[in-house]
Amino acid sequence: MPPPTEITMIGLPDGRVPGPCPFFRKEFTVARPVARAGLLVSALGAVEVRLNGERVGDDWFAPGWTDYRKRLQYRVHDVTHLVRPGRNVIGAIVGPGWYGGPMPGKGFQRFSFGSPPVKLHALLDVQGLRGSAVTISTDESWKASFGPILTSETYPGEVYDARLEMPGWDRPGFDDSRWTNATTYTIPGLQFHLQADPPIRVTQELVPISVREVRPGVHLFDLGQNLVGVCRLEVQGQAGTTVRLRHGEVLNPDGTLYTENLRGAEATDTYILRGGGRETWLPRFTYHGFRYVEMAGFPGTPDATTLTGLVLHTDVPLVGEIHTASPLVNKVVENTRWGLRGNLHSVLTDCPQRDERLGWMGDANIFAPTACYLADLSAFLPKFIQDMADAQKEYGSFTDVSPMVSDWVVPADGAPGWADAGVVVPWVAYEFYGDKALLRRFWEPMRRFTDYCIQHNPDGIWANRRGNDYGDWVPAGGVTDKTALATLLHLNTCDLASRWAGVLGRKADAHRLALRHRQVREAFRKTWCTTGRIKDGSQALYALALRYGVFDPAERPVAVAALAADIEARGTHLSTGFLGTPALLPALTDGGRHDLALALMLNRDYPSWGHMIARGATTIWELWNSDTAGPEMNSRNHFAYGSVCEWIFGWLAGIRPAEPGFKKVLIQPHPGAAGSELSSLSARYDSIRGPIEVAWQVTPDAFLLDVDIPRGTTATVILPDGARRTCRPGQASFRVTTPSPG
Repeated sequence: MPPPTEITMIGLPDGRVPGPCPFFRKEFTVARPVARAGLLVSALGAVEVRLNGERVGDDWFAPGWTDYRKRLQYRVHDVTHLVRPGRNVIGAIVGPGWYGGPMPGKGFQRFSFGSPPVKLHALLDVQGLRGSAVTISTDESWKASFGPILTSETYPGEVYDARLEMPGWDRPGFDDSRWTNATTYTIPGLQFHLQADPPIRVTQELVPISVREVRPGVHLFDLGQNLVGVCRLEVQGQAGTTVRLRHGEVLNPDGTLYTENLRGAEATDTYILRGGGRETWLPRFTYHGFRYVEMAGFPGTPDATTLTGLVLHTDVPLVGEIHTASPLVNKVVENTRWGLRGNLHSVLTDCPQRDERLGWMGDANIFAPTACYLADLSAFLPKFIQDMADAQKEYGSFTDVSPMVSDWVVPADGAPGWADAGVVVPWVAYEFYGDKALLRRFWEPMRRFTDYCIQHNPDGIWANRRGNDYGDWVPAGGVTDKTALATLLHLNTCDLASRWAGVLGRKADAHRLALRHRQVREAFRKTWCTTGRIKDGSQALYALALRYGVFDPAERPVAVAALAADIEARGTHLSTGFLGTPALLPALTDGGRHDLALALMLNRDYPSWGHMIARGATTIWELWNSDTAGPEMNSRNHFAYGSVCEWIFGWLAGIRPAEPGFKKVLIQPHPGAAGSELSSLSARYDSIRGPIEVAWQVTPDAFLLDVDIPRGTTATVILPDGARRTCRPGQASFRVTTPSPG
C-alpha cells in the first residue's frame, strides 16, 4: 500500500495539557466478501488501533520516535481477517507519546516537536471479491470523544478511570451521537516513511518473587529484575476504588521504595475501578524503569498473581550468547543484555526511569559494538542513524542527543565522543552487517561533520567547537585532559571517514581524509607524546591512543607499561569513564597484559563490574559508585559500562569480523589460566550470515578450541601460541599443547 501524497490527519482540540487521550471511530459498510484488506496507520503521538473490537497488531507507541518536524513513520497491517461483509468499525486511541508528552528543557514543556493536539492518520483499503473496493481515510466524518484514559505520558504515568469506559465503542452499532466530528489537519513538510525498524512489543512477562506490606494498606512487589515496561493489574472491588502503582529501581534502607533518583518522573499509574467483577488493566501510553512496585489502595490483600511485569522494548532478535566458567562474567553479559533491552525504545536511550530517556549519542557511540553482539540491529540502526542525520545542524555538527528536542536541551554544537557517533555508529553497522548502501546513504552527513571539525581546528587539535565537552564522562577517579581526548576522537573519525570514502570509491576524499588523519596523529604526538608516554596521561588517554594507533611499534610496549603501572598503582583498578572504558581491556589484551585485563574484569570491589553485581545489580549502573552517590544523576539501568561486552565477545571469546558483514571471520580467543575463573568459555553469535560458535577450554596440558562457522564464510583462527589456521564452514577443532598463561 503506497503512502498518500498528502497527509491529512484528524484530532480533537482540547485546551487541557496534560489532558485525556482522544478516541476515534469510523463506521463503514462492506458489501461483498473480502479478498484482502490493508490498514496504513500513523500518528503525531502514540496510537493503538482497533477493528471490529479487536486490536490491530501488537506494537506499542506506534509509529515510533522520530523528529516529527521532519519525518513521520507509518505501518501497514494486513487486516483481511478482521474486515467482514456488512457493518464494520475502525477505532483508534491516541496518546501524547514522544510528540506531545513532556521533554527535558524549559520546564519539561509538552509538544516540543509540533503544535497540539495529538493527531491520527489512517487509510484502510478493502478489496472485495469480483473487483469491489472500499477506501476509508481519516477525515471530518470520523467521530471523536474522550474516554477513560485521563492522562497517559512517559514520565508521569497513566491515570485510568474505568467508570468512564465506553463498552462497544470499537464495534458496529455503538451510539456515538454524543461524540463530535473530528477536526482535520493538513501537515506540511513531513517526510512520510514506512517503518523499517521492528516495533516495540511485549517480549516477556515477569511475576513477583515477593510481596510484602511495608505500611498499613501499602504493599511492595519485587519483580526480581530491573526491567522496563508496565504492570498488568488484576483487581476486584467497589466502583471508584483507586489503586496507585509507584515504580522504582531500588529500596531505601528501611525497605520502602526509593524514588529520588527518578527526579521529576512521577512514574505512577493510577487505576479507578468500575466495580462489578474482576478487572484487568494495563497502561497504554507510558512505560517505567523499575524492579519494585509500591501498591496503595488495593481492596483486600494482594498476592503474586495481582501484578505482572510486562517487558517492553523494540523487538529486535537477540543474537549473542556466552557462558564462561565465571559466574561474574556471565552476569555482566546478562545485566548488559537487560540494559540494552531496557534502553531500546525506538532509539537507544541513556536511561529508562527518570525524567530524561533521551537518545544520548555518547552512550550509543561507545555501546554500538556491544549492542550488535547482543542483538540484530541491522534494521534498527539505519532508522536510528537517520535520526542523527535529521538532528544534524546545517553547518555540519551532529548533536548530543537524537532525535534533537531543541537547542535548549543541550548546545547545538555536539561534544567529542557524542557528536562523532554520526561517524562511528554507521561504521559499526557496516562492520557487523556489510551494508554498503548504508554508507552511501549517510556519506554526506558524515562528510559534513568531519569537514566541520577540520574547518574549526585546522592545526589538527580539536580545541574549538566542542559544545558541552563532557570529557571521559563520570570516570572512576581518573582526570583526563579534554583537549587531548577530543583530538584522539577526531583522529578516529578521520580514519573512519577515509576508510568510508575508500569503500565508496571516492579516491580524492579518501586521500584528503587520510592526509588529515596523518596530520592529527602527528599533532597529537607533538603536543602530548614523548617516546611512548603521554603527558599527564590517564588510563583513558593511553587506552584510546593504543586503540587508534598513535604510537609507533617500538613505542607501544612503553605505552602499555605506563597504562599497566597506573592500573597497578590504583590497586589493580580502572579509573576510566564512558569513553575510556570500552578501549581499556582491549588495549591491555592486545598489548600483552591480558592478565591485567582479566584482573579488571574479575574485580569484586569498587570500582568494578563485580562491585555492582555484589550489591544486587541486575542491570548496569550509570555510575561506578551508584550505591553511594546521590540521587541527582544516578540511573541503575545505563548500558554504557556494559560496553565491556565488546571485549568479552571480541577478545575473550575471540569473535570479530575480518571483513564487513562477517564474510570473513577472525577467531582469536584469549583464555585465562587452567583452573582459573576463566578457564572455559562457550559462545554463539548469530551473525548476518549465520551462527558462529566458539568453545574453548584450558587444561593443565593444553588449550582446546572448537569453532563452527556458517556457509559462505571463512575464518582465520589465531591460537594463543600465535599459530594461524584457516577454518572452512563446519566444525573444526584445534589443540595447543602449551597453553598461554592467564
